[in-house]
Order: sequence, then structure tokens, then C-alpha cells
Amino acid sequence: MPLPAFVQEDLKSIELPQLTYYGHTANLDMLERSASSGLINGLFDSDGKLRRVALLSVYEGNVYESLALTLWRTTLPAHTLKLGPTVEADDAYKHVEFIEINFFNSSTERLRIPLDAQWGTHLRWRGPGYQDSGGFRYISLADVWDGKVNQKDLQGKVAFWGSTSVGLMDLRSTPVNPSFPGVEIHALSYAGLSDQAFLVAPGFAMGWEVLSLCLLGLIWILGLR
Repeated sequence: MPLPAFVQEDLKSIELPQLTYYGHTANLDMLERSASSGLINGLFDSDGKLRRVALLSVYEGNVYESLALTLWRTTLPAHTLKLGPTVEADDAYKHVEFIEINFFNSSTERLRIPLDAQWGTHLRWRGPGYQDSGGFRYISLADVWDGKVNQKDLQGKVAFWGSTSVGLMDLRSTPVNPSFPGVEIHALSYAGLSDQAFLVAPGFAMGWEVLSLCLLGLIWILGLR
């Protein structure tokens, strides 16, 4: 496992998400040692579609960052990372609502990344993905290996290495495409962090949806009569 972002001692009086993990599949040792790494857990809704990714995940009492979050943080100036709980009574658990990043060279500048109840964030889609015109440029790794790609096409860029082959089982069902490349999901997550552009479901979203369904149902009943 990579180094945790927060250990158990950092999580006192903090309400952990209901979704925790009891096992993991790791990189090869040589890859794990060569660079910072992160988790690639997706958050699937009840209809089986992926709309969110977990920015933080809990495993054996420690909190680990996602691949997109840890990669994005390597591009930032020196900073600290903390969880932003709401203010509760002293004897109550604190509910985490955001990740806060404070920069060492600034006493006022900080970034806040909103989190949902599962410590995830919604993806901002850029199209159906890959062959159906996604929001990113795809370059064949074989072409890179064979020297067919101009180095300027990759200089100063952040590249995600992944597979779009059906047989390697890294395709995900999403609202925009039933076979969306998993690697592009992490690119979307990174882009959201880099652009500081987040889709946030407010606390009243569930109540509003239920009320809307009731009103629509009433309109249909009266209309059909």
C-alpha cells in the first residue's frame, strides 16, 4: 500500500464513511517504489452506473488518497492536507464535508475540495469517451514505444496509462457510455481537481428529488383523469 494520507490517530471524533475496504490489489513492487501511487476505487450507484470516484478511502483504519488526488497534489507547491469537518458538539462525531489544502507560502490561500457522504466527488463528463469522442487525446503506448510520437506531444503534460481493450475488463458503465474506459475516469477526476470544477449535491438534494417525484406523480394522476 502507498503511505496513508491520514492514520487512525488523525481520525479521532471524525465520522468515517460507511464504505470501507477489507482487501486490496497492489501494483508490482518496482512500480510502487518508483512514484507516488493512489487508489482507483469507483463509487457505483444503485443502478450499477459509475458517476463518482472516491477521493479518499478507508482501509484498516487508515485513509488513503485516490490516484487522481495524489497525482494532482504532486503538481502543487508545498502544502498541508486536512479534513474539514462541520462544527458539532464536543461529544459528537464530526461529519467530513471537504478536503482542505493550505499552502506554506501563503497565510490566506487555501483550496477546498467538497466530499459527499462516501468521501467521493461527482465526475464532470466531457463526452462519451474514447472512440465516441472523449474529452482527452489518446496516444497509443505502442506508438510511444516505437518512437512514432513527437516528444513535444508529451512534454509538460500529465499522462494516464491504461487500457481500452474489452478483454482487459477496465470498461465501466456510466450515464454517458455503457463501456467507458476506466483510465479516462481517472483523467476526468484529475481534470476536476486541476480546474477546481466540482459537481456537488447539496444536503437537500434527496428531499427535493422525493418532493419532485410526488408532485409529478400528482400531476400525472390529475392529468390522466
